[in-house]
Amino acid sequence: MKKRLLLSKRKLKSFNIFFENSFFVFNGFLGKIKYKFSKKILKVVLKKKNNSFLLKKLFFFSKSLYFFQKILNFIFVGCCFGWFLTLEFSGRGYSFICNKKSVKINLGFSHGIGVLQSKNISLVTNKSLKNKIFVHSIDFFFLKNFSFKLRSLRPLDSYKGRGLKYENELVKLKVGKRTF
Repeated sequence: MKKRLLLSKRKLKSFNIFFENSFFVFNGFLGKIKYKFSKKILKVVLKKKNNSFLLKKLFFFSKSLYFFQKILNFIFVGCCFGWFLTLEFSGRGYSFICNKKSVKINLGFSHGIGVLQSKNISLVTNKSLKNKIFVHSIDFFFLKNFSFKLRSLRPLDSYKGRGLKYENELVKLKVGKRTF
């Protein structure tokens, strides 16, 4: 059974891979991402033509190559389409205010918490959906790390389910005190 990289099937001319200062740069519609990979894996997967890199068709896989294929797929989708994530506040008294450079989040503490946005992340809010934040980025791993940091500011309460959670996250609540 022949297995190939998913990226080799795509024929988008605007997606390029090139080498710059010991980093591989992936350039797409939405921007570019820099990563540093081991050269042994890259020699097997990528072939150099002129000043750019093309993906080889692979007929064998090991665990490290499969992992590398997954990373390349995340990078490709991020550069061409972007990654979206929705964070939802559940409970009373939680609110947020988005500016161009920062977000102020009120999580029920005595003071609001300010979070600076980086160049890779964009936060969007909607006035009709007051309890949701839409997060967009081209880098999947940076997006997950940023959302994890936001969630760690107010983790979910295991009894009532209050706090920050992902939009479709299922929360299993603990049973409270029982009286017999």
